[in-house]
Amino acid sequence: MRYLLPIILIISACASLKKTKTANMSETPATKAFIRQNESIDMGGELFQIQSANIIGNRLHIIIKSHPMLNADDFDLTGSANISKSLPPIRAIRLDVKKIPIQKGDNSIVMMEHDLVFDIKDLAYKQETGSQIYLQFEGAKERFLYTYK
Repeated sequence: MRYLLPIILIISACASLKKTKTANMSETPATKAFIRQNESIDMGGELFQIQSANIIGNRLHIIIKSHPMLNADDFDLTGSANISKSLPPIRAIRLDVKKIPIQKGDNSIVMMEHDLVFDIKDLAYKQETGSQIYLQFEGAKERFLYTYK
């Protein structure tokens, strides 16, 4: 009997520790990237500058400097429906602005830094584990190898 109480306490402590670990492990929400059906006019390219981008899992993390009136929800990531025939294939992607802030007479605007996270599962060549595709920002020389997970 005297050994039974410590064993029960240890088991209950381990069970409560597992519950707290899973509750705290939550990912940040990501905006879903999508394939654009038709080519559109670039509106707002001068309102932001891409500082860096990297792919972690099925998410593209982008750090930008943008107009102070814009926030992270004002951006969309779109991919071209056309894919180049190379190994692995290449898809052009573009960061679009949903709204264009207008301020008259203010030419010297201080740019604000934002961290954007996009779910890029829909931009994969095939939605199968291990499927690879290069994602290339329009106008940029560097491209990112994305492996679907």
